Amino acid sequence: GTREVGGEFGLIYSPWTKDDQARARSDGLIEGEADGEDQEELAEEARVRTTILAAERQGFLDPRDEKEQGDAAGTTGMVDVQEGATRMQDVLEGKGIAGAEMPYLVAASLAPQGPAGRKHEQGVFAWSGFGPALLKNKYYAMRHGMSEANEQGIIVSDPVNGIPKWGLAPAGRDQVVKAGQAFLASLPPNQELDAVRVVHSDFKRTKETAELFASTIGVGQENVSPNIMLRERNFGELELGDHARYKEVWAEDETDATHHTFQAESPAEVRARLVALVEDLEGEHQDKVVVLVSHGDALQIAQTAFARIPVTAHRALQHLEPAELRELPLAPHPDRSLV
Repeated sequence: GTREVGGEFGLIYSPWTKDDQARARSDGLIEGEADGEDQEELAEEARVRTTILAAERQGFLDPRDEKEQGDAAGTTGMVDVQEGATRMQDVLEGKGIAGAEMPYLVAASLAPQGPAGRKHEQGVFAWSGFGPALLKNKYYAMRHGMSEANEQGIIVSDPVNGIPKWGLAPAGRDQVVKAGQAFLASLPPNQELDAVRVVHSDFKRTKETAELFASTIGVGQENVSPNIMLRERNFGELELGDHARYKEVWAEDETDATHHTFQAESPAEVRARLVALVEDLEGEHQDKVVVLVSHGDALQIAQTAFARIPVTAHRALQHLEPAELRELPLAPHPDRSLV
């Protein structure tokens, strides 16, 4: 029969045909002839093994990294950490593991934290971001308009401060209206506004931006929704301090995606939550225009996932100005040579 293995994450589609069986035999994956149940058993084993080989070729799996791969599966909550290494070793050795257990490969390639996440920051995890080759919706990044915090030059990244206060400055409101007018003018004539979704951080400045932007372009508030995954990167001990100190954290970002200097949220953690959000939106919508209203650092990091580049390179990308909108096209999936 035909079995989709890891298809949701863009790993591989694995049809089991007579040609596949012949190829598997020539590759030494199965031996001899068999009928009935024996043949089905061999077929199952070969399906798994060929999928593993494809995953290795595409950079989703490193056969030299069994222990770290297993730990990565554990960090996702898909399997107990103590069992992770053993189960991944079984998968690597092709011990008759059912196709349904291929999420272990996905866990190993996408886990944002833990030993494997750190190890692969310069490898698979750093490059992939999103598993699928295509997205079902079109995404835009929109930074909030000039805020009261921006005007005063202070860091407001903690929800305790950012949700109840520090909203848009008058200049920021003007910026958002102009951005909305420009966005509306850029849409194709046949674009239905009912297909536009505005998703925003629950901070005051992003909430105000999203609501004003939506009203400017004629999108109903029923299509505007908050999501905590779009919150600003938390800068820890730098909260309410001089915004010039962002640079001290960014300097660490360039060499360590998992650091917590000043108790700040790491770039890897920020990207993991933003990728998770987009994956949720992909599950909920199709053929929609989704505007993600968020913050400077969060969106800077989000761009690395769409561009499929290491999150450590986020400051090398063009920064979004207040109230700026930018389309987020998904880069082609990298081949093994990029890892």
